[in-house]
Amino acid sequence: MSTNITFHPGAVEKNERTQLLGQKGLTLWLTGLSASGKSTIAVALEQQLLQSKKLAYRLDGDNVRFGLNKDLGFSEKDRNENIRRISEVAKLFNDAAAIAITSFISPYRSDRQFAREIHEKAGLTFVEVYIDAPLSVVEARDPKGLYKKARAGEIKDFTGISAPYEPPEKAEIHIHTDHSSVEDSSYILDTMATTTTRPIVFMDINIGETPAGRLKMELFSDIVPKTAENFRQLCTGEHRRVLCLKPLLLTLRPVTDVRDFMVQGGDFLNGDGTGSFSIYGDKFPDENFEMKHTGPGLLSMANSGPNTNGCQFFITAATCDFLDGKHVVFGKVIDGILTLRKIENVATGPNNRPKLTVKITGEILTTHWQALTAFRAYATDWIDDRMWRDVRS
Repeated sequence: MSTNITFHPGAVEKNERTQLLGQKGLTLWLTGLSASGKSTIAVALEQQLLQSKKLAYRLDGDNVRFGLNKDLGFSEKDRNENIRRISEVAKLFNDAAAIAITSFISPYRSDRQFAREIHEKAGLTFVEVYIDAPLSVVEARDPKGLYKKARAGEIKDFTGISAPYEPPEKAEIHIHTDHSSVEDSSYILDTMATTTTRPIVFMDINIGETPAGRLKMELFSDIVPKTAENFRQLCTGEHRRVLCLKPLLLTLRPVTDVRDFMVQGGDFLNGDGTGSFSIYGDKFPDENFEMKHTGPGLLSMANSGPNTNGCQFFITAATCDFLDGKHVVFGKVIDGILTLRKIENVATGPNNRPKLTVKITGEILTTHWQALTAFRAYATDWIDDRMWRDVRS
């Protein structure tokens, strides 16, 4: 380093940027073999965070080689420099209270450790995410035909074939993309990345007489405060408490085909899908349509037309963009996606009603949780627990 330079501290503190944006900085470092799904998940995650009103920026391994790192090749030395530069850039985004999503093969542990250390020395949160798929799977995918060329000797120093990949030993998150969808993978990271003080409610679900698990849901009180408060009060029983003693029945309704469902329910009044009321009276108007039906696990108001919101709601199990502008999205499931999948898989009969009764059995409470707490509970359903360790705040 040159001896004639001086670091000039700024007058703006990190906590001031955090307060301005309403979020903390975070670096999600996605690492894995080519074609493991890093870029695909990063793209989906960036979009999900945008929909959640979170500032995020994606740094892609190929994209940076068109500009910042266009002078680098693929030797070990150049790979080291590639990661060094991106580590510094991600750190700057993080310090600015943005969520930096990096999708790089980053094959060497020492390089990833460097990235971690410069973040931690600056008091910034760094999360290593191992996007894991067996070599046989990524070779079968091979969207760019790179593995085929590497096997033929047309590409030298290709990671996984003629150059090493050193898997993480203590990644915070370990996602197996050979049996997790892009939606589910990005959902995990979205929950991890969203630090919030929004209210959270939970419901314990039975299918028939068998406990199916718990759904924990974050309400978008900062975007649709009236809609979120209606749902929160109905859940906690603060409004007309006696009505909440009746089990809340959930029904399944197909959306587009056998794979795409929404779970609908919320008739606190009659328990059969015919009742409707709200904390504001019989019905209340659509608050806004800022949030879209971009993927699974979103809570949205069921209605019988414009401005007819009451107590009934649905949870998406897939992207339902045809509902945008018609139904108000007011929250998302942050814990219990497997419970939601169990509900979706219940066989249905006439009028698409489940053959087994699906109902809420536990007391419904509300509290303010840090997103990381919710994420950690959620992660036990999806992530190799041996790969988890506490993320420093």
